[in-house]
Amino acid sequence: MSGTDFKRPGVECLCCHEPFALTLSLGAMNAQELAKLPNPFLATCPYCGKENQYPRGSIGLLVAV
Repeated sequence: MSGTDFKRPGVECLCCHEPFALTLSLGAMNAQELAKLPNPFLATCPYCGKENQYPRGSIGLLVAV
């Protein structure tokens, strides 16, 4: 699999605005696990270390380029 084929769920940090994968903050996430998240859910940005609440609707796919 090439790097351009690698996709994972993520959000944009509300503080530093860096996108980060939920796998970094919450562990391995598949579609079933994402659907079980509370709305909103807590996630910690690995870049700035801030914990924030994110609505499930803010989850998007991060694609490696």
